[in-house]
Amino acid sequence: MVSAGYAINANPAYYNLALLVADEAPVTKLGAFLCGTNACLPSNGSLLDTDFRALNLPSLAGGDPGQDIVDIFPNNFRTPYVQTWTLGIQRQLGHAAVGEVRYVGSKTTDDFQSIDANPFLLPVASAFPNSISASSLCSNPAADGYGRPNCNFSNLIETDNGAWANYNALELNMTSQNFHGLTSTVSYTFSKAMNNATDGFRSTGGGGSTIAFPQNPLDRSAGERGLSGNDFPNTVGIGFTYDVPKFAKGNSLLGHSVNGFLLSGVYRYRSGQVYTPYQPVTLDGNTGDSSFCDGAFNADVIGVDTCRLVLSNKSAAVNTLAYLNPYTGGQNPSTGAPLLGTPEFVIYGSDGFNSSGVYSPGTAVNPTNTHWIVDNQAYALAVNNPYPGSSRSLLRGQSYSDLDLTVIKTFPVSDRIHLQLSTAAYNALNQMFLGGGNAFIGASNFTSNVENASGSVPGSTSGNRFVILEGTVVF
Repeated sequence: MVSAGYAINANPAYYNLALLVADEAPVTKLGAFLCGTNACLPSNGSLLDTDFRALNLPSLAGGDPGQDIVDIFPNNFRTPYVQTWTLGIQRQLGHAAVGEVRYVGSKTTDDFQSIDANPFLLPVASAFPNSISASSLCSNPAADGYGRPNCNFSNLIETDNGAWANYNALELNMTSQNFHGLTSTVSYTFSKAMNNATDGFRSTGGGGSTIAFPQNPLDRSAGERGLSGNDFPNTVGIGFTYDVPKFAKGNSLLGHSVNGFLLSGVYRYRSGQVYTPYQPVTLDGNTGDSSFCDGAFNADVIGVDTCRLVLSNKSAAVNTLAYLNPYTGGQNPSTGAPLLGTPEFVIYGSDGFNSSGVYSPGTAVNPTNTHWIVDNQAYALAVNNPYPGSSRSLLRGQSYSDLDLTVIKTFPVSDRIHLQLSTAAYNALNQMFLGGGNAFIGASNFTSNVENASGSVPGSTSGNRFVILEGTVVF
């Protein structure tokens, strides 16, 4: 039998997106006027907004709400849609089994994507005038948007329809019905999911949507192309029940002992979830070094840098990092601060001050021997690219594997009454699931998951195998 289908489905904006916009400037600003010893009401008794603001705005926690993070939808914000198509072939195998081969594909258009809509590009324009012209940026130093495309805003979040997604999968399935006592379903899916944004706004800092915002504000489509945070290329599912044949005939003691067994089980396997390693906004606390990404936006909105690491050597250990340190020119004799010099590759995090206050640039390293290179301004200048970071989702966490087994033994007490004793072993193979590795390059366990809590078994905080014994009277 051959079956096929095609569908178009809408993907309406969900509540969180509207709530984020409604809770941010310029719509609302949650804060309290801290009047202290001064009265909140102007001394002349005026209730005009200009007088009230002039007196109380300086005491508002967080400062002027007009300069706070602004979150908006564009005027052409619209509903995304998903096209899905499928083609499958089923064939009966013998008298008790059916096999199916199916292709499933989908394409998502105009999906949600959050962007830095008014990025600080003045450093990029100064160092890379061919990438963006300084004349296109706000030149008024007194404006909120100085060095940005729009003078009227500072940090501006826009959630628009710039995202897309593609999914293709081959699905194999075999179902048997009472084949010598075995009833089962075995399925396997090989798939690939690609997109340029896994989540419309949320950065998880781990698996899935590690950082939701694009690295390069000038290229947020092709530049963000990568595996979806929901890409699981290999998925296996097996469910079965097996009515064990009788080993002895009659109602003898031997027959009651060895007959009446039923086995059932569920096995699940799934590839690990992808994640993207990320770096801090301030790359080096000793020098204040940074990337060409918008540091003010990243610090206020995300908390980490949107610039991504550069993939150097896939064969090197995944937790090795090279850093092109530009502070090799000695120290300021007055302040002791490190000075710029000829950049040198060092092991990331190896620079620092000794007990006498002497700064060491760090331990030299050949970047071809490290998996990653930190994306800072020195490296970007060296390769003549303000955003040289790699694509998203280059690392994958631990795969998930779980087997649950149940053994049931039925004892006939009489023609109408039976006693069933069962033993159910959850996570029967005692496989620990630790998820993805630590994505932060500043962590001592970068890319490792050994410190994660196990959570293989639903309802179990330990994740270890556990067994349930049960007795049931059936009448």
